[in-house]
Amino acid sequence: MTCDLNLEDCQYYDEGECRFDEADIPKTVAVDLDNTIFELTEWKGQNHFGKPIEGVKQALNQLREDGFEIIIWTTRFNEGKEGLKNISDLLEKHDIPFDYINYNPYQPPDMSQKLYADYYIDDRAIEFNGDWSEVVEKINQK
Repeated sequence: MTCDLNLEDCQYYDEGECRFDEADIPKTVAVDLDNTIFELTEWKGQNHFGKPIEGVKQALNQLREDGFEIIIWTTRFNEGKEGLKNISDLLEKHDIPFDYINYNPYQPPDMSQKLYADYYIDDRAIEFNGDWSEVVEKINQK
C-alpha cells in the first residue's frame, strides 16, 4: 500500500500545519477486524481467524460504491509489515474490500495515533449521544 498524496496539494496555515482541501479528502470508515469482519469466538493466537461474518463483503462493497475509503483498524500484528501483509492476504483471499490497514494517508500530521475516520465500526463500541448516564447503562447491560 502506498500513499498517492502529493504534499504540494497541502494548504498551509499560520500554525504551519498541513491540511488538504476538504473537497480532496474522501469519506473514510474505519472497521475493526475481530467480530466485525471475521468471527472470533475465542482467542487462539495472532494467526487464527474465523470465517467472514455474513454480509460484510456486500456491506463494504456498498460503502466503497458510496464513495468511502475503507480502513481496517486492528490491534493484531502490531509487530510490523509482515503482520499487516498477513491481514491484507486474508482480506484479499475472501474478496473483502479495503484501502488501508491501520493507516489513513489523509490524517493530519499533527494528530495523535488515533486513526482519523468519519465513522468507526466496532463490535465493542458504545455510541455517545451526549448522555453519560446512557453510556454507563449500556456498558452495564453487556
